[in-house]
Order: sequence, then C-alpha cells, then structure tokens
Amino acid sequence: LKQWHSLYEDVQTYVYDNCWVLRRTKTGPTRMAVDHDESIDDGSTHSTDLCLKPWKLDHFVYTSNTLEAIKHWSTLEDDAESSKIGLPNERVPTDHLPLAAMFKIHPHPQLDEGLRKQLLASLEELELKQDADTRNTNAAIDNEKISLEEKLELQERVVVEEKPKRKKKPHPEMIQHIRQSRALKKQLKQTQTEERKQFVSGRCVLERMELHHALKMTCNEWIEKGRAK
Repeated sequence: LKQWHSLYEDVQTYVYDNCWVLRRTKTGPTRMAVDHDESIDDGSTHSTDLCLKPWKLDHFVYTSNTLEAIKHWSTLEDDAESSKIGLPNERVPTDHLPLAAMFKIHPHPQLDEGLRKQLLASLEELELKQDADTRNTNAAIDNEKISLEEKLELQERVVVEEKPKRKKKPHPEMIQHIRQSRALKKQLKQTQTEERKQFVSGRCVLERMELHHALKMTCNEWIEKGRAK
C-alpha cells in the first residue's frame, strides 16, 4: 500500500508539473466478479454462496483542456445477462468488456494577454527582490568576516620567534561567525522557498503554463531551488 501511495503521489506531481487537467469518461463497470466481502445466506445448512459485483476497473483518462468526450460505449449497465451470470460467459468470451470513446478536439486555451503580462511582471518583481536579499545578506556576512579578521589580526600581532608553520585552528570567534553565517543563509533560503511557494499557490493551469515557459523549468523545481542567474 505504501508503494501504491508513493506511485500515486509521483503521478500527481507529474500531472501538476506538466499542467495537465485530467478527466475520466463516464464509462460504467467493465468486469463482473465475485465480491469476497459479501455473501448470500439462504438460511440453509449449506455454505453461503458468494455474490457477484460490478467493478469499474477500466477507464479512459483524457486532457480536458483540449479534448471533449462526446460519446462512449455502454458497458455492463446495458448487459443484464452478463451482470447476472458474470464474465466471461458463452456470449462474451472475455473477463473485461472493451471500451471505446469519441472525442472532440478544441484549440488550446490561452491566458489573456493582460493577465499574462501582469503575471510575468509579478514574477520579475519577486525574483529581483530575492536577488537583492541574497546579495545584501552575502555582503553583510562578508563585511562582518573582514571586520572580524582585522580584529583578530590586531590581537595576535605579537613579535615571536619564527616557528615551523603548522595548520592553525580557526579562532573561536571565527568558528562562531561561520556557524551564524550558515544559519542565516539557511533561514534566507527557507524564507525564499516559502515566498515562491506562495507565489505559485492557487494559480490556474494557464498561469502555471506561462510560468513554466518563462522559467524553463517546472513550478515545483523553481519553488525548490529558484532560477539560476
């Protein structure tokens, strides 16, 4: 069951990333088989008989933004005999009824030009803000490091006899600076990821398609790592 859920989530992500809108044709049950969860008890001393149940196991899934399902074959809802005795039988030599459907093709919908420009302008505004935040954070970290290095150099400027060069451990204050810098960058990354997530959240399929084309990556990829400059 875990593997099934994992597969379902992978497919769901793939459909979302590729901006598909999937629908299922309204076909009926295609298989008549024993339902092991139910049985018929006629009150006799004999064992109960298992009952048959219709199953919807076969489907047509299509992209409804460009296709419209207009007709499909009927299935067990129009086959009283097979519904009663099950499949296969003398008249239907298969355990699954076949499916067929007819579709009408529609032009691919487009986002309104005004909305498209507004969307791309908002995208550019967010990316410029995040670039500026990243530059300012890195500059502040670098400046603090330079100041700290100058301070430590003054403290250690003492005349000593030359000794063989050995690898020197970083000063405790420098170690603290490095740790704080990493934590600051990690926090900034988390904040920016959340900002990108909020930007994409609630967007319609056409908006996500425009973002996909503009970013040259999926929306989920952009949310996770941003766009390299």
